[in-house]
Amino acid sequence: MRIFFVTLLLLIFACLSISGMMQKSGTCDEIAHHIAVGYSYFKTFDFRLNPYNPPLPRYIMAFPLNFMTLKSSFNDVNWQEADAPKFSHKFFFEYNRDKFRAILFLSRLMIVFIGIFAGFLVYKMAYAFYGARAGLSALFIFCFTPEVIAQSSLATTDMTFACFSLLSIFSFWKFSKNPAPKNILFVSISLGLAQLTKYTALLLYPAFLFLIFIEYFKKPAPVKRIFSKTILVFVLSVIVIWAGYGFNMKSFLSQTVNQEKKINFTQKTISHFVPDWNRQRTGRLLRDVKLPLTTYITGIFGVAEHTKEGHNTFFWGNWSQYGNRWYYFMAFLIKTSLPMLALFCFSLFSLRRKPLNRDELYIVIPGILIFAAASFSKLQIGIRYILPVYLLGCIFISRLMASRLSLAKCGMAFLLGAWIVIVALLAWPNYLSYFNEFVGGPDNGWKYLRDSNLDWGQDLPALAKYVKKNKINEITLLYFGEDNPEFYGINYKKITKAEMEVPKKAIYAISAQFIDSINWVKAYKPTAKAGCSIFIYDLSQK
Repeated sequence: MRIFFVTLLLLIFACLSISGMMQKSGTCDEIAHHIAVGYSYFKTFDFRLNPYNPPLPRYIMAFPLNFMTLKSSFNDVNWQEADAPKFSHKFFFEYNRDKFRAILFLSRLMIVFIGIFAGFLVYKMAYAFYGARAGLSALFIFCFTPEVIAQSSLATTDMTFACFSLLSIFSFWKFSKNPAPKNILFVSISLGLAQLTKYTALLLYPAFLFLIFIEYFKKPAPVKRIFSKTILVFVLSVIVIWAGYGFNMKSFLSQTVNQEKKINFTQKTISHFVPDWNRQRTGRLLRDVKLPLTTYITGIFGVAEHTKEGHNTFFWGNWSQYGNRWYYFMAFLIKTSLPMLALFCFSLFSLRRKPLNRDELYIVIPGILIFAAASFSKLQIGIRYILPVYLLGCIFISRLMASRLSLAKCGMAFLLGAWIVIVALLAWPNYLSYFNEFVGGPDNGWKYLRDSNLDWGQDLPALAKYVKKNKINEITLLYFGEDNPEFYGINYKKITKAEMEVPKKAIYAISAQFIDSINWVKAYKPTAKAGCSIFIYDLSQK
């Protein structure tokens, strides 16, 4: 019977994800940074395009493209200069125009499969920690969480990162209980795969060391053995990472652009530790010495540089280049459904009656570390960066179902469960733009958060429906995204700088990400919205 319910829930999850993704255009990162780049990895095993993300998610999403007859050029200037957005635009909109929808669908479908696997892991881990009823409860919450559905519907890196992070946490927990050879091998592979999804997964190494210390703190006899086996796991995981790059041996500057910039950054970094190290020596090291994992290490430095520079972020009505430590806390409060927040609070209150045990630290420690690292980072462009916290949160909440429930608690659980389902159904297909009732729902989300929390260029189909329904011959567009509006039958012209100051008699469609750059929007009330992210102003009769 359990197998039936697990299968049913995962099928519902798949239906919500697939049906939702078919209503959305390609998002910024899908079009510019992931799908075509992943295809190039398969065809060339050259990682020059956007090396600042490890390759596994791109391998996964681009895998079905190998069975299609597609065109691409690895001789043009965009490939030579490692310009991923321009290379991707040619791949989609010039070479493979007639197959664009199929490419997008198949790439997204691969991430739906990853989401299904992640849901199964949530069930298995909750089952192992708390029992069968808790396992089904955790899976139920997972399957109807808007943010989880959203990230399972897009060909991006976040669900793959969350999935393999959870796999490595679960396998490390098993390893800590029984460090047998098969568990060493399994946790090494899963940890290495997690590192190949996102550099944030590096946080798992210190988390695992801390967990082993806690696990064996009062067991001095086997501590040296388990510590040495943990180091072995880490070493083997690095070999898995190297395998993900084809065991290549390259110099740090091989097949890269902006070499002088990279030399300057490296020289500045090294000089902090070795003051006498000169720039000429840095250049020789980076250009001439062939080493393993240079692409992976270069990506780490690239992310570090980006983090140091910061990223322009909208938070609670203000733009900032340097982030805010409350960003993810507040984002979690307003982008998580109210019934899930209520269950999370009940789980925290339950700690007074039933304190955390050592097993539960494998849920709590990685979750806190990922959440804290994101909160102190300057790269705050979406709650998707803490997606593993949602998966771990589903498991943690299921502790409420570990013991026998009174009739009143059963009634409460039923009501909250029904509410969770209603939220997911009402949010369809706008899961990416979901905001809860604390801020008035998705219609008001743009006042608090932007970018991939709300507007990632996904609502061109909704705009196309509005244009067709209202028989609009031409619309003036300010679009935040990389997709092509013409592919959806939208006849448009781009907004001019003059129109951003003073509007003409026209119909305007403006992406929420850019709404603050239009001087006149406060003087007019939007006529409509396309999806939740494109404001429409009909000023044709003004």
